[in-house]
Amino acid sequence: AAGVELAGSPTLAAALRAVADYGRVHPRRSWLVGGGWNQEIWKLGRFPRAAELDKAEAARPVWLSRVDGHAGWANSRALKLAGITATTPDPSGGKILRDANGAPSGVLVDRAMNLVEAVLPPASEAERREALDDALAQLAKAGLTSVHDAGVGAAQDALYRDYATRGKLTVRVYGMIRDTGADFDALSRNGPLPSFAHDMYALRAVKLFADGALGSRGAALLAPYSDEPSASGLLFLTDAELRAKMDKAVKAGYQVNVHAIGDAANRQVLDAFAVMRKRYGDAGLRHRIEHAQVVALADIARFKALGVLPSMQPTHATSDSNMAEARIGA
Repeated sequence: AAGVELAGSPTLAAALRAVADYGRVHPRRSWLVGGGWNQEIWKLGRFPRAAELDKAEAARPVWLSRVDGHAGWANSRALKLAGITATTPDPSGGKILRDANGAPSGVLVDRAMNLVEAVLPPASEAERREALDDALAQLAKAGLTSVHDAGVGAAQDALYRDYATRGKLTVRVYGMIRDTGADFDALSRNGPLPSFAHDMYALRAVKLFADGALGSRGAALLAPYSDEPSASGLLFLTDAELRAKMDKAVKAGYQVNVHAIGDAANRQVLDAFAVMRKRYGDAGLRHRIEHAQVVALADIARFKALGVLPSMQPTHATSDSNMAEARIGA
């Protein structure tokens, strides 16, 4: 496999064994990277800790994303390389989980993940190909023929085009450019790509993020979390920042797909789409809110009125069922 696979690990001990086993099989990897863990399954009543991960691998840095991709678990070596200490402030739109003394406990939520990812070595061409080959094999095994990739950068775009041209892309991929920064500037020079290599690859959308996820209490809510009254989640962008990103993408002819899970985030995104619609009309781009998981009743009708697609995934009915009631009430 291309990384440490923790999806389905039934206990913390099982996850630590998987990390240790992967480290033994890959002695030359400078970092151990993977993901898929879900602390709710482990019934710890808390997030895992760096000290626990150190028991599986202490010499090399370890970085493991949560099952929803909105939190990361680091060992002490990774925290040290990222320069994260008790005095490191929480970044805007992110949170460093801490122990009773204020020291980082090992889990970084949402934009705090960037602190580790900034020092993570980029994947090599060989590693990207290995990961894509592994993904295609898993998709074939599941009988899936079409997928979305909601975070395409320049390197991944080149890989998809190469595989599609050579007939190696065995599923149709609907790509979304990751945010509106340097990757967007590079990939949008020739405009949206509605179809490539006999419709095996398309790149005509942009993916933005408005908030985090329920599992790490990063989803932005209008009211506090039922199981943590001091928290109501994280909005990643100000209204002005979100609208500026949307405007850049819409002007270039791209569909805009915005991750929003909490009702506060869904309202912020709908408000921004209302501004875009007033500014540009309905350009037929079929903009989307990805997940649209918790939506205020007053906002539901706005999806139709604004021509915005609520892009929901059934997986959240299972992945969040073990904690949704605790997070947001019955």
